[in-house]
Amino acid sequence: MNLIEKSNYYQKTAVDFLENSHFLEALTQFGRVEYEGAYAGKVMLDGDIDIRVVRNEPFAFADSVKLIEAVNELCPDDFRSYYLKADWEDPRFGNQFPQGKYVGFKFLLNDEKWKCDVWLLSEADHLKVRSSLNIANIELTEEQRNLILECKALRKETGIKKSGQEIYEAVLQNGLKKAEDLFTLK
Repeated sequence: MNLIEKSNYYQKTAVDFLENSHFLEALTQFGRVEYEGAYAGKVMLDGDIDIRVVRNEPFAFADSVKLIEAVNELCPDDFRSYYLKADWEDPRFGNQFPQGKYVGFKFLLNDEKWKCDVWLLSEADHLKVRSSLNIANIELTEEQRNLILECKALRKETGIKKSGQEIYEAVLQNGLKKAEDLFTLK
């Protein structure tokens, strides 16, 4: 299976899951749902769906717990574990990672480990992060999509520490032409 076929498989599997579970119904109880990252950009190479739930007022930690309860009530058999975290020591927090509350939902789908990363954000925090490149708003060319997928595959193969966002920016803003050039990016 080539990278495009693999990406299409993960994209279709994600769409099917989101359409056939009650997960989105639970999320929309807390605010507006927006997709981002590989799912939104159609450059998935694994089971990882990034979602933002946005509302006017800031979220409290209690909202994270209420979200887990709502998801567990509507989708009692879909998720294996929940993960609450905000790593204040991570230098990407507030820069690459938004200020807000994070809830991770882990599950098995087609005998593979999947996760949904959900950020609960106020409208103000959402707009701060939206000032950076948002792959959800870009119609990728076939060449750009292939290069992004090649970079992501190389990252997985080599363990290079580059985020998806850094790859998108390298390809779409900084003119990266070959996946191997990821190693020389600062």
